[in-house]
Amino acid sequence: MGTVKIKWWLEMLTVAVMLITETLAFKQTDNTTEVYEIRIYENAPPGTKATLNEAFDRVLRDMKNCFAQLDSDVDWIEFDTSLLIFMTTKEVPSSAAPMQYGTLHLMCASNMMRSLTFSLHVTRRNRHPPKFSSDHYKFYAPVSLRPGLEVGRVVVTDNDPIIYNSQLQLTVIPMDSDPSLANYWALHKNGSLNVRKSMKSGLKLYKNYELKLVAFDYGSPQLFSVAKLTVIPVSVSAPRNVRVNIANRIYQIFEWDAPEFGVPQSIRIEIHRGNDVMHTFEVDGEENVALSRANFQVGPEYRVIVAAVDSNGHTPAEPYKFNLLEDDLLCRGRCADGGRPMCYYGREHKIVQFTDINGPHCLCYDGFSGHQCDVVEKCTAERSIETFGSVDWPSTAVNQSAAILCPYNADGTQLERKCTWDNTLARWENVSYNEVCKKQSSILVHLGVLANYVQRPDQTSAGFNAVQRFLDSILRFPAFQKNVTSSHFDEKIAEHTIQVLDSMLSKNLGDLPGNVTQSRIRLQTFLTNFGRRLPTPYSLESPQNGLQMRSQHWIAGAETFPTKMGDKCYIHLPRAVRSATTLFVCMKNNTIYSIPEATTTAQIPALVIESGDANDPLISGSDKTLIALRPMAPNYFQPSFNYTCAFFDQKFGGWSIDGVTVLSRNFEDGMVLCETTHFGVFTLLPEHLFNSKSDVINDVMNILPIVTSFVAVIVTMFLLLISICQKASDPALCVFLFMVLVVHSAHLFVLVAPNFFNIRHLDQPIYFALQFAMLSVGALIALINSSVYAKIVELESEFQEGAHTCVRIVLISLFAIILPSLSCFIVWSYNTPIFTHVITKQPVLHPLSVSFATSFLVPLILYMGIAMGYGAYAFYYGGRVVMATRYIERKENLLYDLSHAAGASVLVMLVFYGDAVLFFEKHGFLRNMIFSTLQLICTFLIFLFVGYIYRIETRFKRASSLFGQGSDDGHSAATASTGVGYRGSKENDLTKERLLDNQTEKSLSSASSPGQNGYPKNLVSEYGPNGFRTSALMKQEAGRQRPAVSFEPTLPDSRENSFLDERRGSQPLVSIV
Repeated sequence: MGTVKIKWWLEMLTVAVMLITETLAFKQTDNTTEVYEIRIYENAPPGTKATLNEAFDRVLRDMKNCFAQLDSDVDWIEFDTSLLIFMTTKEVPSSAAPMQYGTLHLMCASNMMRSLTFSLHVTRRNRHPPKFSSDHYKFYAPVSLRPGLEVGRVVVTDNDPIIYNSQLQLTVIPMDSDPSLANYWALHKNGSLNVRKSMKSGLKLYKNYELKLVAFDYGSPQLFSVAKLTVIPVSVSAPRNVRVNIANRIYQIFEWDAPEFGVPQSIRIEIHRGNDVMHTFEVDGEENVALSRANFQVGPEYRVIVAAVDSNGHTPAEPYKFNLLEDDLLCRGRCADGGRPMCYYGREHKIVQFTDINGPHCLCYDGFSGHQCDVVEKCTAERSIETFGSVDWPSTAVNQSAAILCPYNADGTQLERKCTWDNTLARWENVSYNEVCKKQSSILVHLGVLANYVQRPDQTSAGFNAVQRFLDSILRFPAFQKNVTSSHFDEKIAEHTIQVLDSMLSKNLGDLPGNVTQSRIRLQTFLTNFGRRLPTPYSLESPQNGLQMRSQHWIAGAETFPTKMGDKCYIHLPRAVRSATTLFVCMKNNTIYSIPEATTTAQIPALVIESGDANDPLISGSDKTLIALRPMAPNYFQPSFNYTCAFFDQKFGGWSIDGVTVLSRNFEDGMVLCETTHFGVFTLLPEHLFNSKSDVINDVMNILPIVTSFVAVIVTMFLLLISICQKASDPALCVFLFMVLVVHSAHLFVLVAPNFFNIRHLDQPIYFALQFAMLSVGALIALINSSVYAKIVELESEFQEGAHTCVRIVLISLFAIILPSLSCFIVWSYNTPIFTHVITKQPVLHPLSVSFATSFLVPLILYMGIAMGYGAYAFYYGGRVVMATRYIERKENLLYDLSHAAGASVLVMLVFYGDAVLFFEKHGFLRNMIFSTLQLICTFLIFLFVGYIYRIETRFKRASSLFGQGSDDGHSAATASTGVGYRGSKENDLTKERLLDNQTEKSLSSASSPGQNGYPKNLVSEYGPNGFRTSALMKQEAGRQRPAVSFEPTLPDSRENSFLDERRGSQPLVSIV
């Protein structure tokens, strides 16, 4: 019995242990008694998803990885573990109980199990889904918002009467492009969109971020709706509490509160109506009230959008709808007589005058403006082109009238025009159909009739006078008066007028019956007066090319260019010293000025030149104008005559050539080119009309410079060829002759070439060629004279080797080519020549400039000083030495030739530069004579100077051949051109002392009687015949034992042996010591 009981207790203990172990294996973490709900609508078909309440749905989502088992007495519903949803297996019976219960056991990992008890409700069908108030929401989110703060709010409604059918759940779903956007914002049940994560990192300012909003209810079946959401991160939030203070058809005043986040730079206000933007303006960002003075129609459907603007973008507030009222407010305020106060609702809702930073504002009456209506509106100045001409209307106040002169009325008729007010601005009234003023068309028709009338073959002077009366009336038109600013020059009338003038000028006034003197004078006066009425610059030409007019500016100091008018006239003005306007009139037929010896003047051209400045700002003796006319009258003057330019002298009433010089008679294919010192009327006349007895002498004096220049060119060329053919010892001599040839050739070219073609474009090259040659000649004469002086000094001392030819060429290149070229470049760069118009007969002398003085004048004076110093001293010193050796014949002595060559060089320089300078002032009888005389003297002196140089070279060459035979080493002495000689053996070295000793012993042997040179013995001492001690006498005491040298056996003529030494001839003529 006891054993059985023990066995029974052991079995029960084992069962208990097993139950405890099983219980511990299935821990119950949540064994709550809370009841969860499942809803299904009645008569739901099989496969219908049941709707869970919010708590049950949340629990299932949290335990979605667990295994579920349904425990319920309802046989028409089951649980899908994979989808975590309840589904009907068959149609819900209509007789089902409205409330049933069940349990859902959830077994999860880690031996976790949970049992959820739920109630199953059979409800009415859910028919209305939740609805958003808008399909698209746009929120501007300030990036400075902290997490948890609200960005915006959406509105969702559900119209189901059953409570649980209208329960809502809202969520934010990101777009597929960026799923992480949903982490920045959260949407709550009340529709509030709050910040979940800071927007300062990861989001860009003013960029649209797109998301979706989903709203669903908990009815059965479960319904939902979707809306679009755009969130824009901004740096400043939108203005708050936008409102309209007053809005009528005249003005509108808007108010708002400052943005909550950020500081705007400005506030932008936009007024919309429908889809149209009616008005937009901005105010300062610190303002909270704005005034708009736009005129709108009274009515509804207006919206105002107030936006905060900063450097990154703008943030608009929600549109505010308002209506425009027709009524206006009245209040007291400060305004001028042109308006009344602008009223609005101020503080405490009182009606007061609107005032801002610009002061009080007023509503202005028509024709007034300004904040206080103190500005009178005006019609702006206007240029209008009407049938009666082009006119300028001045600025005129509203309700006032402006009066101008009719452009084509010669009697001073005026036209008035009123300024009226057109709602918002001042406008001119239309005067196009006014009949007060003459029309342009009527004037043009009248001029056309006159042009045909003038061309009638039976024309009379009375008919001409009638035409001239109408032409005179044109000058009284305001359109052709420069002092009338309301009317403008009419080109069409001017073209028709010049056509009438051309027709009148084509007639020979001398053939018309009646007195034509008055007609000529009136035509002359009208022609110049009409030209003065032309605008500047302006060019006018008749259709038949018989008359051309041109008005142009003459700018002070500006470069001028030639003006060619057709194929008959040519003008080139000089530089002006002050600005002016010029008028050129070119007439193919000179009919208005009588010409002697001409039966008609219908084919003689004429040129009129006038300046707007009565003082003729540049016309003087040193400034000249170039003019050219083409001869067109071979039938009235013999073709063999030479034409000259002549001007009409108003004082004497005839033609004159004073101040007019002919430069060329074949300028540009047959034109006669002249230069003149004054303006006026010019034409072409035969020269014999102005010839007199003194003209023959003048012609001879004009030709004389050409002849002397030609002679100078031939002589210089001859000397240059001889120097080249004989291979002159000194290159400086060849270069010197070439530069002299350049100067004389330039003189000859300037004197002769203008008679055949125009050389005006060569003015500057010729000037710089002369400047270069003049500076180079001074340097070359200085080099030659320095060499002459060195030769004289060497004759009194031991002969030394001269400079090498290469060194000589370097010196010539430096001082005679490079430095003159640099001087010309400097003068050209700074545009400071001392002379211009060197090709004319009267070149213009300009003031001395610093660049010209430093680059040309100073080097020239330096060269001349060196040359004249060397030349004068060499002449003086050579003369002293010649006097000391008087017993030798002077003409055969090298010292004689050297001293006279130096003296001739000084004269050559003085005469050459005098001739070169006088060339620039070669106009006139006396100046031509002096210039020609100086040219002849210069040519003679150059011939004499070069002759001395050639003679010296010849003597040195003969001496070189003599002493070259006595050298022991067999080498001949160097030629004079190289300047290098060989001394030979010492015992045969023929020095100057040995040469002089031979002659001295002979002269001393006859000391008892007067010397052969005519001096007594007591005057011939050791210092020479005149007291100058020679080197031979000084050496006689130390070297009397040296044998004397006799030249008789060697040379055919013993006179050539006096004072010669072979090594002296081996040195160049010109060298620098």
